Amino acid sequence: MVTIKNSFSGANFDYTSSENNCTAGGEYRYENDQLISININGTITKNDVAYNFWANRDAAGNVNISGVPVVVLADVASEVTEIISEIVGENANEE
Repeated sequence: MVTIKNSFSGANFDYTSSENNCTAGGEYRYENDQLISININGTITKNDVAYNFWANRDAAGNVNISGVPVVVLADVASEVTEIISEIVGENANEE
């Protein structure tokens, strides 16, 4: 017998920003009409050097960014903020 432990919905997404030469993708999930996670994997290019990064937002709204050196941290944080804002904005009536 299968016992369902949780029920969630969500979507995968792609993101491109020419302003900071950034591309990213990931997924977000809702459970019981509450945003529970956003996971982002991306690349940002600065001075012809590509930097990979990872970010996530948890159910409490905490954002974690990892995998980037200080030289691009502010740029990555700006892009992560934009991605999260777009996702939350598109689903604002559900949050």
